[in-house]
Amino acid sequence: MEEKKKSKKIVIISVISCVVVLAIVGIVCFVFLSNKEQLKLYNAKLELGKENYLEELIKEDNVYVKEGYKYSVKDSKIDINNVGIYDVTFEIKGEGNTIEEVKQISVVDTTPPTVELKQDTFYIGDNINIEEIVKIKDLSQEEELSYNEAKAKTEGQFDTSKEGESIIQISVTDKNGVTGTQELKINVKNPIVNLYDYITSALKNGKTFTDGSYDNKFVIKYNDSYNSGLSSSGWINFTEKVYYDYTKYSTSYLTTRSADLCYFDDNYQITKVYTSTGVAIDNITNGIPSGFKLQTGDLSNYQSILTGDIDRVHNLLKDKNKKINLLGKTVDQLKNETIDLRELQ
Repeated sequence: MEEKKKSKKIVIISVISCVVVLAIVGIVCFVFLSNKEQLKLYNAKLELGKENYLEELIKEDNVYVKEGYKYSVKDSKIDINNVGIYDVTFEIKGEGNTIEEVKQISVVDTTPPTVELKQDTFYIGDNINIEEIVKIKDLSQEEELSYNEAKAKTEGQFDTSKEGESIIQISVTDKNGVTGTQELKINVKNPIVNLYDYITSALKNGKTFTDGSYDNKFVIKYNDSYNSGLSSSGWINFTEKVYYDYTKYSTSYLTTRSADLCYFDDNYQITKVYTSTGVAIDNITNGIPSGFKLQTGDLSNYQSILTGDIDRVHNLLKDKNKKINLLGKTVDQLKNETIDLRELQ
């Protein structure tokens, strides 16, 4: 009898224990489920300096939220320009409830600095100081990094002893310890070039300019088109020291032509101007063409136009020092001359 009572007591105690354990488990599960996150970020990292970073953070494929719930950013402490961990408060609405959840976001720097060359074309024999020709930029700061700040290291050195490409490797490190290696490439050219080839090549880049000749003398032709059917064409004859400008205005009712024939000296200063309205010259001829008359008085307007066109030619030839002399040159003479491009700078 005594044994039966003992067994019964053990059973009762066991049942009570199970109930207590289940109750505790239930409470724990309830608390866990009650505090379960409603929103999850698949990627809680942002790259330093990233534009539109909040859009990236909250886009649908980066956020998990319970079906039927909506989310938005209520408050953001992110400083996208500095590496660190920041809090972002999300507001989540669903099933008549509104809750807030704070997520920690990491701003990380995995992007190495970039290196560009301020100059990538050099001439044979040029001395190159790598520190002076590189531009180092990084997301970690707005200003350029100096060569020393970036702890720059190069493998090899540029070879300017011969024409062609020269390549070196440079490694740079930003303040967050991110290091990148890049290849830098320069083009080494021979500064001594054929004058005629250089001029004709440059004229092709000018679009409105072409090379030509008159009586085997070198001339530069131009043809500019403007709005409303207005165009201007002509040439500069360096041999005869003659500048010719022809302007045409055309409508459905009439066509107006004008022409100026300007003579200038060795310094491109106009000495005489002949004009004619309604006459267009297609070729320069010896003497003054029929229908033209000598202009007297103020010639500054003609001088201004001539100077502008001469400057356009010099700019096109990159002839800052005006070392290229075309006055009195024939095409054959130009083909037998050379120019040191360093003299033009």
